[in-house]
Amino acid sequence: MTLPKFTAGQVGKLEFHHLNEAFERIERLDGNPALVAASGPVLGRVILVRITGQNGSGNAIKGSFQEVALSAVGSNSYVAVSGGVTSAVSGDTYGAPIVFPCSAIGTIVPVLGHIAHDGKLYFRECAGVSSAAGVRAGRITASTQITANTKWLYTLTDVRVNTLSAGTYTATGVGSFQALNGCEEAVDSVANRNIGVGTIHVVGSTATRQPIKNNTIVVCTETLGGFVFSVPNGYAFTCT
Repeated sequence: MTLPKFTAGQVGKLEFHHLNEAFERIERLDGNPALVAASGPVLGRVILVRITGQNGSGNAIKGSFQEVALSAVGSNSYVAVSGGVTSAVSGDTYGAPIVFPCSAIGTIVPVLGHIAHDGKLYFRECAGVSSAAGVRAGRITASTQITANTKWLYTLTDVRVNTLSAGTYTATGVGSFQALNGCEEAVDSVANRNIGVGTIHVVGSTATRQPIKNNTIVVCTETLGGFVFSVPNGYAFTCT
């Protein structure tokens, strides 16, 4: 569908170039009913969403989301909006995604919809989101060796404090993620027995670095390529 273009004219504050811009947006959406339906309720307004998934990495990362609202003012509890906006278009979970930068899964963020030059709908997180957007607590559930006795890739489940006074945690239900332990970058010295982040073990013994135990709760920070935490490793000692 090709709409007319105007070179002059004005009705109140509505000028000819405003109409031309609107017509160009309609033309870019034309032929994609699903995109028209998805973009209609969101363009030009900020909505609150929970990030439900991520795909890709670095500058190419995409986030899926679902619109949410407070269950009650002052509750600090968010629920999905019935019939609300999501990132899914025609069965594609990332059909209208949040693009880089994308906060951690489970984060509540305000987003604004845009139309890309190729006519596709996408979202950007609004400036001023919580400084904790890239921080998440997790319970270690598995470790996969990267370098023998040196470094592991950890799988974690998102958790939150359940009862502060009882010191208990519960899973948030948003899924698992992976992270590296920054303390494993330290190189162990066999010659002077300096291991880990600065431990000196006794003469006549050897030390072998161990992965962080399952069920350990760690706080992870998001970097450009993924999540990192820093917890000193335990060691197995053998007398020689």
